[in-house]
Amino acid sequence: MDLLTITSRPEIEKEKFSLLVHGFRPFFLLASGYGSVFLSAWLVFFFDAAPSPASFRPVIWHGHEMVFGFAVAAVCGFLLTASSTWSNALPVTGRRLGVVVWAWVAGRAAMWLSALLPVFAVALIDLALMPVLAAALWPVLTAQGSRKNLVFLIVLAIFFTANLMVHLESLFGIGGLSEAGLRLGVYLLAALIIVVIGRIAPTFITVERLAVEGPKAPLTRPVIEWLAIGSVAMLIAANLVDRGASWVGLLALAAAAIQIVRIFTWRAGSLLLKPHLAALHLGYGWIIAGLVLTGIAYLDGPVPEVSAIHAITVGGIGTMILAVMSIVSLLHTGRPAQIRPVVVFSYLLITAAAFVRAAAPILFFESYKEALIISGALWTAAFGIFLSVYWPILTRPRPDGIPG
Repeated sequence: MDLLTITSRPEIEKEKFSLLVHGFRPFFLLASGYGSVFLSAWLVFFFDAAPSPASFRPVIWHGHEMVFGFAVAAVCGFLLTASSTWSNALPVTGRRLGVVVWAWVAGRAAMWLSALLPVFAVALIDLALMPVLAAALWPVLTAQGSRKNLVFLIVLAIFFTANLMVHLESLFGIGGLSEAGLRLGVYLLAALIIVVIGRIAPTFITVERLAVEGPKAPLTRPVIEWLAIGSVAMLIAANLVDRGASWVGLLALAAAAIQIVRIFTWRAGSLLLKPHLAALHLGYGWIIAGLVLTGIAYLDGPVPEVSAIHAITVGGIGTMILAVMSIVSLLHTGRPAQIRPVVVFSYLLITAAAFVRAAAPILFFESYKEALIISGALWTAAFGIFLSVYWPILTRPRPDGIPG
């Protein structure tokens, strides 16, 4: 089952407005634009350079918008695009896609205006996205040959639950629920990355080798694949019931070790010189680093949990979203997967941002404010580069004339 198959889709009616002919187009633009703009604006509010328009605590607002705004936009774009290739069904387009886009936009507006709106209204508007997305995907996921992908409805339900936990604290004053919801959202994103990269990285490696070496044995091993995914699923559950416990730290280290074994089974070798494969491995490497740092933090090592979280979020989630968006945008618009050098540079900017942010509580404690600003600037520049390069690609019809 190939996530990135683009030649076997049925013909669809060509839209006059190309931005709504496939889910990756609007949502990849929204993810890159919002991820860049929001972080810059939030730093202004965080350092009291301007009054915040949100009623949420600054750290909670930041975490919420980066998880359920920026990252979920990328998830929406990916699921809306890949789901149709899994089933060979018609993708979500036109008005149906527009409704999902507006649900996302309305949620962001509600969060930005939360200081002016009733708490219940903010929650209702922001929580609408996952049900709307599930309804839009339902015909695709229930099409013949696609029902095994109904598991993604469970993923959407968990995202909804994590977001609900954040709002329940505001609605009923339940202390600590926001942080728990954000952690659940972060680890769910990490788990999704671990699932997705296990499909696309071996596929790319196989394709690259096929032209030179001919057919080879499968690069994935079912036992290792199940252990890689299962170990992170266990970590998510353990973190919910006994966060910070030593045994949970050991589980995080074990999960990291399994991911490392998994990478070696792919045997990428010199193919890592290819930018798209290097970026996927780099993002995965940051997820692994975050798991290792989580284990060290929970075992009372010299690393705070916040460093582990930002290794996963800034490094792992940020790099993987940037890499997948840059590859999928090319393939699904009929272009070869040739990443421009300036986009490769943006991958490095994300890694620099992740290092500065993760190291800030440890190495840059005396200049913590400056570290946050530098990290934010690097992140903003990286997604700004993506937006400038891919804007014409994502807003114009495919050059080969094929709808999509």
